[in-house]
Amino acid sequence: MDDRKNEIGSVWAAVLSIVPDETLEKNAPWELFSGENWGRLLKNQPRFAKYCRWDLLSGWDWGFLLAEQPQFAEHCKWEKLSGTAWSKVLSKQPQLAEFCKWEKMDIVDLHFLCRTQKQFIPHCNKTLSGSAHIGSFLQEFPEAEPYLTKYQFHSMNGYSWVDLLSQHPEFADRCNWSELDGSDWERLLGYQPQFANKCDWSKLDGCNWWSLLSYHPEFAKYCDWDKLNSSNFMQLLYRQPQFIVNCPEEKRNFGAGVLVNHPELAEYLDFNKFNMSAWSVLMAHHPELAPDFDRWDDFCGSCWSRVLSHQVQFADKCDW
Repeated sequence: MDDRKNEIGSVWAAVLSIVPDETLEKNAPWELFSGENWGRLLKNQPRFAKYCRWDLLSGWDWGFLLAEQPQFAEHCKWEKLSGTAWSKVLSKQPQLAEFCKWEKMDIVDLHFLCRTQKQFIPHCNKTLSGSAHIGSFLQEFPEAEPYLTKYQFHSMNGYSWVDLLSQHPEFADRCNWSELDGSDWERLLGYQPQFANKCDWSKLDGCNWWSLLSYHPEFAKYCDWDKLNSSNFMQLLYRQPQFIVNCPEEKRNFGAGVLVNHPELAEYLDFNKFNMSAWSVLMAHHPELAPDFDRWDDFCGSCWSRVLSHQVQFADKCDW
């Protein structure tokens, strides 16, 4: 029965929002209207306020209504509004800030609000903190720095610090460097290599090292090469083939793929470890190495397809 009443109230509110007819007004079942119905109706038709039961409106209903019709503020129980509701209201009605409970907002709510009302940035030190979101807030509003508390800065995690420092390195003196893990350092030094003197290199693993050295080979002097496995070396050598000398022989089993772009590495590899798929890649892109190859009969159909699509001169060696 309650669901049916709610449905009737919703329908009437929707109709009156569009057609504020006097006859409909006289026959409207006002007692069936929920707080949500009242919020949506009064947003569009404030003249029906005389029928409203204000106590039915939730905090979100008030946020929805006051953002468009601030004249109803006198009826509002401000303690009902959440931080998100306050953000919605003040983004359109900043004059109501005197009633705001700023401590109900988190940094995400304030972030949304300050995009339209930057005068509220100083209230950031009263909001509930969220480490990642403080970094995002400062990225967009670096002028908020003097207002944030020491605790808020220390609540930021490494990922958040990288996001911030990559765009605003001037915040480095605020950074708690111990929060950064290997992946954080990989990202940060990719953007801001001048922070290398702050880095705890022991935190970087093999994946971090190949990614970092691919674009910043100057950090190789800090690298613990034992952390890189065969796959890590293969990824690194695609961009920085000079590091083949740092790769021990037992980790050079990464096949022919790297030779496609860097045939000069052939002298460092043991061709006896190549499978047929690797050889087909090699022959397709570097036919000059054919004299060292005598296993044409071992190629399968897909290997021949790969080779002949690039090097038709080997057709006479194919077992059709």
